[in-house]
Amino acid sequence: MFKRDQVLVHSVDFDNAVFFQVPIEVFMNDGKYLEAGTLQAHSENGVVLNNEGRYLKSNCTFKIGYLHQSSYLK
Repeated sequence: MFKRDQVLVHSVDFDNAVFFQVPIEVFMNDGKYLEAGTLQAHSENGVVLNNEGRYLKSNCTFKIGYLHQSSYLK
């Protein structure tokens, strides 16, 4: 289902990340690392990470982080 460093692009990618609570890493579009955690919610324009961090999808890249359980892997 998910692979390490897979970029979340489509709404279904974000939906699955929320549902399965997979770790996510957030990067600015210029490559600067911001935060890691689990997605709590997302909308068309934004993402809520760890119930605290709020990021705009247009300004950031969201990648799958380190996966602890092999059931998430393809």
